Amino acid sequence: LRPMEEGQMNTQTRALLTGVNAGIIKIRGAYAAWCRQNGVNYHEMLILYSLYIDDIRTQKAISQAYGVPKQTINNLIRALQEKGYLTLAPNASNRQERILTLTESGLRYAESILLPLLALEESAICAMGAEAVRQMVDMALRYGAILEKAMREASYGKA
Repeated sequence: LRPMEEGQMNTQTRALLTGVNAGIIKIRGAYAAWCRQNGVNYHEMLILYSLYIDDIRTQKAISQAYGVPKQTINNLIRALQEKGYLTLAPNASNRQERILTLTESGLRYAESILLPLLALEESAICAMGAEAVRQMVDMALRYGAILEKAMREASYGKA
């Protein structure tokens, strides 16, 4: 395949784009449905996942990792803090950031949500096969980086 001329898209490219988007929507939709079924806010689950699994510790990093607006993350962090699930401490290396840490009750809360989810994720990986999942991750990250670069270059100077 070659890059298309503006306004033209061949059938093969259209089918590939449809497949890429369907895959992304299917995975995100599965997580959103699971959250609804389990009475958990989707973005709250992402915050807990970040802290419990990924060891992402700042509001900015969580926002960037998941592409969620910083204000949305901030509102949920404030709610988790009010419930006693989270503490915020100054970041010694960056005074504008605060380090997020789950409290003991926050850890129990996170585990009550995430351990069942992790079991389902592990089951899906086993059903698909670890190597196939590794390849899927590698390809998705590669495609994302190429697409991001192309979009950045296309918008350069338009702002």
